[in-house]
Amino acid sequence: MITYRLPPQRPNPTLEYAIAADVDQLYEDLFQTFNKYTDHLPTKNRLQRYVENQWVIVNRQPGRILGAVCFQLQGPRVNYNYLYNFSHNGLDFLRLQNNFYGVMHQRGICAGFLWINQTDTRLAALHESMGWRFDGLQDYFYLRSSVN
Repeated sequence: MITYRLPPQRPNPTLEYAIAADVDQLYEDLFQTFNKYTDHLPTKNRLQRYVENQWVIVNRQPGRILGAVCFQLQGPRVNYNYLYNFSHNGLDFLRLQNNFYGVMHQRGICAGFLWINQTDTRLAALHESMGWRFDGLQDYFYLRSSVN
C-alpha cells in the first residue's frame, strides 16, 4: 500500500521512543507477533539501528513494552514496517498509530509505503481510512517441500 498524504496529526504526550536496552524485548516481540518466514523481520543489529535513529515508538508500562511501531525513513518517505499491541486495548493501538503519524508530520514526511496481507480486510480498511491505497504490487514467497 502507498500514500502521498500521511495524516497531519500531532503526537500525544505518551510519545516514547525505544532505547538501546529495549532491543532484545522488541526483537522477541516481533518474532512472537509476525511470521519469521514471510514478514522480512529485522536482525538485532538492524533493529538496534532503528532504535538509534528513533524509528521505534513504544507503549511502555512499568517493566514491559506492550506495543511498538517500527518504521524506516527513506529520504522523503517512510516504510511503515511493523505495528503490534499486546495490551488488548484498542486505545493503546490508536495511540501508537497516532504517534507514528504525528512524528511523520513533525519530520515533514508525507509519503509512505507498507506491506500487508490483502486478505486481512479489517487491517486493509484501517489503513485505507488513513489514506493508504493498494498499489497493485504483489509479494510472493515459496516454500520448498521435502517430500520424498
